[in-house]
Amino acid sequence: MTDISADRIEIREFDRVKLQANVRRDTFTKKKWERLYKGMRSFCAKKNCGNDTEYYERQISRNYILGLANTGMRTGELEQLQWRDIIDYRKTDDYGKTKEVVFLQVRADTSKVRKDRRLFCRDSGCSRRTDEISINRGADDLVFADYKGKRLSERKKKAFWEQILDFCKIDTSDRNITYYSLRHFYVTQSWKGGVKLRDIANSCGNSIHQLEKTYYHLDEETLMDTALKDERRGKKKKKVMLQL
Repeated sequence: MTDISADRIEIREFDRVKLQANVRRDTFTKKKWERLYKGMRSFCAKKNCGNDTEYYERQISRNYILGLANTGMRTGELEQLQWRDIIDYRKTDDYGKTKEVVFLQVRADTSKVRKDRRLFCRDSGCSRRTDEISINRGADDLVFADYKGKRLSERKKKAFWEQILDFCKIDTSDRNITYYSLRHFYVTQSWKGGVKLRDIANSCGNSIHQLEKTYYHLDEETLMDTALKDERRGKKKKKVMLQL
């Protein structure tokens, strides 16, 4: 057995400033998110697709993106979601209006952390629309599958992502915008919306420590909001809509 000497252990300092800059750069701004979800409606419309297969797969990709933004799930988890993993649909009150959400499960064998968990997708639109057009509806079939019922390939995902960002005129020269950015966006908006850190961690399948380390800069923004709360009292806060 090799002896380990303390003076031979490399200790790397945690670069908080760099991590903060990376997370902020790698997520969507509210303006770019709005441009994306509105642009996808037009890009995925039947009149803009060459054939039925292209229309089908564009719709699947659109709803897959909305699913990521509304659940905070990892891409691999959502890609392996089966119809049997959708537990039910529930009505809830949303600022005085009735809204439908989806209750679903992530199986341990599809989770990065190998643990089962249950969570809500805060809008049912992406799964309802997929249900309406899906040609693969068996309990063990994938929800977000291609025309042949197969898991979305990296090639198709990459092609759609590049096309939709270009169509929506979303500049990525200063940001590393990827599918994972949708998970960053979910966490950021949930935290700013007042959701407890423990609840976000449970929903995303992360530890509280990991979220604090990655999104610690949001603490400062939360403190600022608290400090200005009296000044903002009585003003109607604009709600960020993720589900459109």
